[in-house]
Amino acid sequence: MRRTWRPSLTLADASPSISHLLVSMHRPFGSSAAAVAISPFESLPTPSPTAHLLSEVSSILTRRSWHRSHVLRKLAPSLTGHHIAEILQGLSGDINKTLAFFQWIGVRPDCKHTVESYEALFRILIKSRISINLYKLVISMLKSCGSAEDARRAFSIIRGLRHSACGRHGFGVRFEPSLWLYNLLLKALASFRLMSEVKELFRQMFKDGIFPDIFTYNTVIKAYCDEGNLAEVKKYIRHLLDVGLRPDSFTYNSLMLGLCRNNDLERACWVFLMMPETGCRRNVYSYTIIIDGLCEAHQIDDAFLLFSKMKEERCLPNVHTYSMLMNGLCKDGKLEVAEELLNEISKQGILPSTVTYNTLIDGYWKAGKFEAAFGVKELMESKGCKADDYTYAIIISCLCKENRLGDAEAMLDAGIKNGLKFNAFPYTCLIDGHSKRKKFIDAFRVLNLMKFNNCKPDVYVYSLLINCLCKENRLYDARMMLNTVIREGLVPTVVTCSPLIGGYCNTGNIHAAQEILELMESNGCKASTWIYNLLMQGFCQKRNVHKAMALLSKMQNDGLSPNLYTYTLLIHGHCNEGEMESAFMLLKSIEFSGIVPDQHIYSILINALCKLGRTEDALSLFSSLNDIGIRTNEVIYSVLIDGLCKCGKIDISRLLFDKMVFEECLPDVYTYSSLIDGLCKENKLQEALSLFGDMLKKGIQPSATTYTILIDKRLKDGEHEHAKRLLNEMCSSGCNPNTFTYTVFIRAYCSEGRMEEVENIITEMRKAKVLPDLTTYTTLMDGYGNLGFMDRVFGLLKEMIVSACQPDYSIYLIILKHLFKRKLGDFNANDIADVWKLVKMDSILELFDEMIRHDCCPDLISYNAIISGFCKEGRLEEASTLFTKMIERGLVPDEDTYTFFISCCCNLKMYTEASSWISSMIECGYLPRIRTYHLLLRGLCEEGKFEEAKAKFHEMLGMGYNFDEVAWKILIDGLLKEGFINVCSDMLSIMLERHCSLGLHTSIGTFWFLRGSPDLA
Repeated sequence: MRRTWRPSLTLADASPSISHLLVSMHRPFGSSAAAVAISPFESLPTPSPTAHLLSEVSSILTRRSWHRSHVLRKLAPSLTGHHIAEILQGLSGDINKTLAFFQWIGVRPDCKHTVESYEALFRILIKSRISINLYKLVISMLKSCGSAEDARRAFSIIRGLRHSACGRHGFGVRFEPSLWLYNLLLKALASFRLMSEVKELFRQMFKDGIFPDIFTYNTVIKAYCDEGNLAEVKKYIRHLLDVGLRPDSFTYNSLMLGLCRNNDLERACWVFLMMPETGCRRNVYSYTIIIDGLCEAHQIDDAFLLFSKMKEERCLPNVHTYSMLMNGLCKDGKLEVAEELLNEISKQGILPSTVTYNTLIDGYWKAGKFEAAFGVKELMESKGCKADDYTYAIIISCLCKENRLGDAEAMLDAGIKNGLKFNAFPYTCLIDGHSKRKKFIDAFRVLNLMKFNNCKPDVYVYSLLINCLCKENRLYDARMMLNTVIREGLVPTVVTCSPLIGGYCNTGNIHAAQEILELMESNGCKASTWIYNLLMQGFCQKRNVHKAMALLSKMQNDGLSPNLYTYTLLIHGHCNEGEMESAFMLLKSIEFSGIVPDQHIYSILINALCKLGRTEDALSLFSSLNDIGIRTNEVIYSVLIDGLCKCGKIDISRLLFDKMVFEECLPDVYTYSSLIDGLCKENKLQEALSLFGDMLKKGIQPSATTYTILIDKRLKDGEHEHAKRLLNEMCSSGCNPNTFTYTVFIRAYCSEGRMEEVENIITEMRKAKVLPDLTTYTTLMDGYGNLGFMDRVFGLLKEMIVSACQPDYSIYLIILKHLFKRKLGDFNANDIADVWKLVKMDSILELFDEMIRHDCCPDLISYNAIISGFCKEGRLEEASTLFTKMIERGLVPDEDTYTFFISCCCNLKMYTEASSWISSMIECGYLPRIRTYHLLLRGLCEEGKFEEAKAKFHEMLGMGYNFDEVAWKILIDGLLKEGFINVCSDMLSIMLERHCSLGLHTSIGTFWFLRGSPDLA
């Protein structure tokens, strides 16, 4: 049959998808591998169906000269044991032909009998009543056993023959089991660890009147020693002695081996010492077993001592002894001594085996001495010792670690050509090497070669590829690879899924990250603390700390304990959302859980307090650090100095700076930059320049931020030449301007209407490949808007959207301000806060029309920005109109959209409407913020609608929130502080009735608040 070939597919795209990678191989391996690489679509000949094969053979066997048939000879290699059994059954009517065909198959080199074919023959012979002794056939059957199932089946057949043919004399089928036959069967069962069958056969021997000899006992004892079942070993040794047999060297060697495998080296050594006392001579295997045991226990000196004693007793070590000793030396890092031992082997006239050489190659590989490993392989080949798959695998790994992937592939190809069957290890090394070098086409080519050679990739191989794809932000391809893992029946691990979850979280696609978590759990892979931390980080980055807290509850329900990093993420998340009370509650929870907060947590808290203007609280917390055993470092000092400077408290900042230096906590560039910024804001430029000079004297290299702070001050003072000199100095020092630097120049030029210079700055930014940020665009739009260049403003808006720098509330506020100003010529630009009060819907529609005209259609962000502005001013009707238009345009509201409306309704005391918006939000699959519920519950309580408030509270408890957070935000820091003690007590009772688990600190805090002593919380 001719093979048909199809051309391989090639890739047109530089970044191929997984589906393309799986069928394209650009750089083929040589020879055997090339066939895989060049022709992945080769159509192999379709094998004949079983029925057709059996029919064809049976037809040939009807001929008198069947044994001369060329067709039968060609078909014979395709015949399995099952096929032969069926053919024999078909020939059962002609006993002579049955035996002739059975014998014909048995002598062929390309075909062999199996236990199944022997069983078929035995059945036929017993029914035929032909005069034949089955003994030799049974022996042949035992020798054909190739698996545990074969051995088990052979045992069953022999039991059957013993009942049906045993004891017959004269004519008919005869079978008399012997000690030798039983020993052969026992050895087969023991070799496949079929211990229950071994025990059963041993008992059966006595029933049949066949008494075990020393070989029998040794077989059983060794089998149990291999299993590590020394209790059974003792029973059989005792039995051996009871029947008058004496243990021989094999018995003692098996016992010593079993003791060593059970990590009982001391007793193994005792047996070794007692052997001569029992009249049993120690042989080379006895010494080798103890030497290996000593090496495994890292007692190399004792192993060498025994090795020397071995020679004194004229027991010559064999290649296995040397190999064991070399292995111990390699594990102990004594590679040079191991190599000396290799040289000694040759001098003793012993030929080192492949295992001997592999031992040394493996030792050099693990020590990272790859050239030495290559040298041993060359020596091995020069001595005529053939390398095996393990040798090749180690060398391939060495080459991959040296980034010699081409040589590694050549080595793999050579191994395949030499007929070696590799396991996953060498393929994995190559895939890992290609992936790390971002050569995904080559990585997938090796993956395909692996599959072609019947080596199934494991989950580790796929995990490597997924990780590398995620590092390249090829999340779609990584997800397709995960689908392949599941499709192939593999169970994804935490290592497999965490790169994808992390990648999705980093790109803000938390929904996709959650899908991966659900996929993991549905496939029996339990998420780890690290996985939960990744998701929590993603939620916190999106300012959805309430969802991160809900994950904390799920994590604890899954039996996982949050670690310090978990709490750090959550505290940071609460701080970023200005929820300091919740952050401090979490801090208390950490202390109650026995985890010690570190400096990083306190720096986050101090920084957040300063940003909220709570500098007194920040200083108080800072002062308490020494008392609670937290050593202040440069990060904590710098954060506090920066916060105080931003609040205008420059004098306290200077004192802290001096204290920092006094305590030998060296200020870094961030500390200096913060203080210089504070001095500039206080118009103390000379002091700032003096500090800048002090910084340079101390060898601290200023950052782009440091220079930009001084440049900004010069520009604000109108000293443009000084600013440019500073910029030149900055560039000369090797510090490149960043977005912040360019933006301060843009702001200065825009304020003076010097738009030509602004355009020059933009050109410079593009040349330097520095991307504008939100502040840059806001400054530019305001500058062009002030001059009435609205086309340029909308052009910048389009540029923002295209560059993935999403416009926010402030951008649309700026645009609306200038549209409004264009309409009302006398509108004061400083009255920007009044834009949302005064702007009409026609201005909003004009904004959207202009956006469409400039090819930047209004999207969800655009609508949310305008809706947010209207909601903040309580203009619910206009916001609702926009909501309707948004829906009509096919846009789907997000969590922010609903939150704006809920807050607006609560501020307008429209609690029924607020409740309706919450219900709609939940129906759309969104989890409202806890603060949203707090607004609603507080409003209902203020209106005396306590039952409705409790009903809503009961409803929210089933939403999956973290119960501690509910208690903090709704009860302790909410309704209790607002004086609703009774309803709060009722709500706490509801939580207890629902078996809501609260942390110890939360429980204590709630109790004391209800008792009227909030300070104790």
